[in-house]
Amino acid sequence: MIYLIVALPAEARGLAKGLGLRQERDAKQSRQIYRGAGVKLVVSGPGRHRAARAVDSIAEQVESRRLQGWLNVGIAGHPDLAPGTCLLADEIQGSTTERSWWPTIPFQSNCLRASVRTVDRPETDFAVRAAYDMEAAGFFAAASRIATPGLVQVLKVVSDNPGDDLECLTASRVETLMLDACSSIADLLGQLEAHAVSVRSRRLKEESR
Repeated sequence: MIYLIVALPAEARGLAKGLGLRQERDAKQSRQIYRGAGVKLVVSGPGRHRAARAVDSIAEQVESRRLQGWLNVGIAGHPDLAPGTCLLADEIQGSTTERSWWPTIPFQSNCLRASVRTVDRPETDFAVRAAYDMEAAGFFAAASRIATPGLVQVLKVVSDNPGDDLECLTASRVETLMLDACSSIADLLGQLEAHAVSVRSRRLKEESR
């Protein structure tokens, strides 16, 4: 299973359309949840703390959580890359905590690799060449504590550049950005699941010795 964490309902709607996910209609759930073949998507709400809490909440209910895939997807600002560009994080920096993480990426991807800088509010002044988001550091800190290296990934879709009016970044626009990125996201999900299968197979062999 791949546990897919997104911040915004609009992100979830775009991914649901593009990946063929269905929303669960469980009144007891405090978060929006979508499911598909081998994928469970959870809407965490914006911000690193909410992303971390979503991971922790899922992990409490999952057996063999170290052997599952974990993926954070969402929009991010960037100083020069065009909106719609998909970026696979090879470095994550927490601007508030000043901590950094370097995800293990054990497979090929058609996404560009980039540094992601997590901030506490939408950024308009991009001081360094990185993707600016609000969830990656919280997500990665929580997921990397419970999952095998290589099974925790972050993918960001560029949504805006310096000088863009953030009021134009409507829910409809965010949904379209996610929908248009679904080919790359589906490819990454496939790669992540294949790696998870490989990790589980190795673990079973080790346990049978």
